[in-house]
Amino acid sequence: MRDSTITALAVGGSEVAALVGLDPNRDAFAIYAEKLGLVEREPPTPRMRMGKKLEKIIAEVYEEETGQLVVWDDTTRRHPERPWQACTIDAFVYLRGSLTTLTNFDKPMGLLDAKNVSWDQSPLWGEAGTDQVPDRIGCQLQWYLDATGLPWGDVAALFGGSDLRIYRLNYDANIADVLRGAAEEFVRNHLEPQVPPPIGHSDTTARYLRQRFPRNVQNIRQATPDEVMLLARYKQERAVYNEALARKTDVENEVKSAIADCDGIDDPVLGRVTYKYVKSQVGADWKAVAEAILADWSNGIFTEPPGLTEYAELHRKVLREGFRRMAVPKGWKTMGENDDA
Repeated sequence: MRDSTITALAVGGSEVAALVGLDPNRDAFAIYAEKLGLVEREPPTPRMRMGKKLEKIIAEVYEEETGQLVVWDDTTRRHPERPWQACTIDAFVYLRGSLTTLTNFDKPMGLLDAKNVSWDQSPLWGEAGTDQVPDRIGCQLQWYLDATGLPWGDVAALFGGSDLRIYRLNYDANIADVLRGAAEEFVRNHLEPQVPPPIGHSDTTARYLRQRFPRNVQNIRQATPDEVMLLARYKQERAVYNEALARKTDVENEVKSAIADCDGIDDPVLGRVTYKYVKSQVGADWKAVAEAILADWSNGIFTEPPGLTEYAELHRKVLREGFRRMAVPKGWKTMGENDDA
């Protein structure tokens, strides 16, 4: 179980990827704001709560599959020489011998991280038995290996509640050096002196701004010299974005024209791009249903709440016309991009 009293002025395995720009959901400012309590943490989703409960079961299945001895840990520790390096490791892996009990002299062979993965995330993972895991998880494992001095770590990933895949990552000193340097710089230059890093792109940053400045309470003021430069940067980035968006749309339309009336086109290296028809959606216009019920209620047509079936049938219509939707391989997507092209 992650201990926030230990990680308050330290960087944990689930946080380090954000400091090197490899976490699609968080950035350095998000980590800073969360640790200093500048933003309310969002409650865990049902998927997250279920995933946490399944971790120990996943570790037990891993033990059965590999025949190794797995000792559940889930304890937050600091590195003895680097107090800013914290880790909460799910379990350690030992060679199973004639003895099934451990002594203080037994050293683990490696470590285990258990993950519950939904099917929609599976394209981000490689084949079982490889080291092809999402970047943020790869950073997490390298952080743990660096903190413990162990040579390898396995990720036991349960996909869709039924498909267990095991990935092995070996310790990489070069990656560990980069992560360690970013974490130490973050703690010493930002966490300890409470100097925020630059505002980033994450949802946490957006929530911080909404919570910190919920309403405008002052009149427009003159921009400072630094703010003039900031506005100029913003103007330039908007122009770059709009130009890039126009170029993307041009090429996208060329691809649609090339696909023509096929389902899509496939390349063994680049992947599959589809352009499929999505059927029209027919259903009740619930706004019109509510207005009709309110009008009938006001006119005294009924005294008890009516059934919705008759009203729904009276106000049934096409809510969305059919259209063709383009979809690209998961590997093409950038952070924050949705399922459509």
